Amino acid sequence: MYTKRFLITISSLALVASLSACNGKANDANASSSGKSSGDLTMTTSFSPNPPKQGPETITVTVKNATSDTVKGATVKIETNMASMSMSGPSLTATDQGDGTYVAHAKLDYATTWTFNVSATADGKSGKMRTTAEVK
Repeated sequence: MYTKRFLITISSLALVASLSACNGKANDANASSSGKSSGDLTMTTSFSPNPPKQGPETITVTVKNATSDTVKGATVKIETNMASMSMSGPSLTATDQGDGTYVAHAKLDYATTWTFNVSATADGKSGKMRTTAEVK
């Protein structure tokens, strides 16, 4: 009796640990990063694939105003660079998705730490943020 109960408990713990690991992976795929924003608008970024990999990368920027409402119709630009290599990367203009998110596609050719300087302007308001990502 004791052995059967012990095995059931161990099996239950293994199942919970397995499900937790799956949930962690799902959250990582949708993880977003926020650097330090300044100005009237705040932004968060997310990468796909995440973590960023060498090659094609999709960068999604969410823009919000002071009341945390998403901002539609903004102009969003992303300047990239690789500080450790003293090199600039591509300059990007993100495409408005109509829901407060903006998407840009980049080809990240080097495995290094990339810096993304994001700026947004809309209705006379603006904001900037800087975030970094380790590209493998």
